Amino acid sequence: MNRKEFIFKSGIRSASLLFATHTHFLSSKISKINKRSQNNWATDLEIQIDKLRISQLGNEFIWGVANAAFQVEGATKVDNKLTSIWDDFSQKKGNIKNGDTAEQATDFYHRYAEDIKLTKELGFSHFRFSISWSRVVSEDLYTENPLGINYYIQFLKEIKAAGLNAWVTIYHWDLPSIIEKQGGWSNRRIIEYFKRFVEICANHFGEYTDRWFIVNEPAAFTALGYLSGYHAPGKKNPFAYLKSVHHVCLSIAEAGRLLRIKCPQKKIGIAYSYSVVHAEEPSDSKAANRVDAFLNRLFVEPFLGLGYPDQDLPALKRLKNYFEPGDEDRLKFNFDFVGVQYYFRVVVGRSSWVPFFGGREIPASKRNVATNSMLREIYPEGLYNCLMRFKDYGFKDIVVSENGVCYRDEVNDGQILDSKRIEFFQSHLDQLVRAKSEGVPINGYFVWSLTDNFEWSEGYSDRFGIVYIDYSTQKRIIKNSGYWWQNLLTTPSR
Repeated sequence: MNRKEFIFKSGIRSASLLFATHTHFLSSKISKINKRSQNNWATDLEIQIDKLRISQLGNEFIWGVANAAFQVEGATKVDNKLTSIWDDFSQKKGNIKNGDTAEQATDFYHRYAEDIKLTKELGFSHFRFSISWSRVVSEDLYTENPLGINYYIQFLKEIKAAGLNAWVTIYHWDLPSIIEKQGGWSNRRIIEYFKRFVEICANHFGEYTDRWFIVNEPAAFTALGYLSGYHAPGKKNPFAYLKSVHHVCLSIAEAGRLLRIKCPQKKIGIAYSYSVVHAEEPSDSKAANRVDAFLNRLFVEPFLGLGYPDQDLPALKRLKNYFEPGDEDRLKFNFDFVGVQYYFRVVVGRSSWVPFFGGREIPASKRNVATNSMLREIYPEGLYNCLMRFKDYGFKDIVVSENGVCYRDEVNDGQILDSKRIEFFQSHLDQLVRAKSEGVPINGYFVWSLTDNFEWSEGYSDRFGIVYIDYSTQKRIIKNSGYWWQNLLTTPSR
């Protein structure tokens, strides 16, 4: 999401059809928001045009916002919370831009009621967040931490009292350091630790939870954490990476089966990162296929009974070294729904110098394309490509569990004039509607994110929120993109 900087530094980095006449009109009708005041940022006509865009998704379509515990909570040493790998990683010089840490973040731990109220005011009805593993267990990893559990219970009660639906991500990257000292995800023992964590979540939070995401972006936290070292725990070990891939997949499947017993009425899903991969030239297609297998297919196909995609990426054949009897069947799990998270396209060219992949990413900065502040390409059609692929996999219930864009927003006269972010949302919603019109069972969309936050190794400079955070005061300021969403979701259609 940094997972938005998902091509790791060793390997591949170092290692539309128009569906209706009025939709064509929509795409060309971009508001000049920076010329309007906060309270008059769009004309009534423009609001109605945008509402016409999303009306094709249906009245039951789910609109939500998302965040993640470590990125917003702060309070890293409060209520007997254990140290996580991200606490450790953030303290090491050079790991995080500008030396930023998440010790305070957005202070969501103490201000969640304010952010829940904002969510409701902006017109969203679904709130996605994660549980910090380090908050809910004690040092033996099996005994519960009642203070951490009570925090999430009170938070969930606040969500329900506001009339919002709770979408709970069980694991969003903040692994307890105690587990990492034993090898983390590269140690098969983690499967049992993870099952215990999931059991605690099910026992205490299940009655308040509307849907579960077992993990967030497994392809990202394994590659960035154990292969490139760009994220916590900062390892650069291909063997630890391969072990982690297999153990994560087994842990997800085991957790899914446990949740199905513990919470039989609740839908169980997973949140996948996805970057559409294109070859720079037709002759680069094999390299692009290898990168695609690594980025997009590795954590999808095993659960479908297709195995790891080692035919297109032969290096993955080594995963067999870590199989134990019965693992092939244990990997299979039928999710009730799937979340897909799309931010940017990857373009690949051949390179004999890059091991395993035989290809390298062609940076967006060298392709003269629009980018976000992390210099990742803004390519709306990629969302359509992503959704079509998951339809082809056979999934019957799909949500976009994250989509958004980062810029280095500034406050001008009390306003944040982020017209480019609104254009981003408009163009991607066009692709969402396009996919829906072509039979994709797309049923929801979550904005990443409600507020600016700690963006992992990128720190605080790049802002994704539709609500601005003044980190010196923790003041929340709704950006123009937030007002755009509010008008989109709350203004009556005519």
